[in-house]
Amino acid sequence: MLTQSEADSLMMVDKVPSDPGAVYPFPGEGETLIIPALSIDGKDSFLIDVNRGSIKFHKCTYQNRTRNIEILLRLDIGGPPHTNPDELVLSRGAIARVPCPHLHIYLEGWMDKYAIPAPAGEFPNLNDLYDTLFDFFAYCNFVSMPRLTKSMLA
Repeated sequence: MLTQSEADSLMMVDKVPSDPGAVYPFPGEGETLIIPALSIDGKDSFLIDVNRGSIKFHKCTYQNRTRNIEILLRLDIGGPPHTNPDELVLSRGAIARVPCPHLHIYLEGWMDKYAIPAPAGEFPNLNDLYDTLFDFFAYCNFVSMPRLTKSMLA
């Protein structure tokens, strides 16, 4: 488990794709894509997951992981609302039930169980999943964006 200080540092560090020459296909319905990334100094590694829904066409999850299992950020689109733990609602004033789209943010002791409404200024067009992925890269502090191809269904 990460400390909050470690998680905050990993969220803020500038990132680049591990293979800058790679071109990834944006996943279609029911597909998953994993993009490896590094901190700009090469000391830390990350995985960006893109998971598309198979029943609900517009359902999608973007996730920034480190150390293979530690979820730093997760943006959920087109899914159910998220219920924050009661203790976080009482101690932090968190919203009890957060509608989708929402953003999960690593919180020490709670990992990815804390969510807030997706910041509209950071994710201005959630109806376009392809463009929103690039907004997510920017939110995760990518200084060089991974290259993707957009399928006809994206």
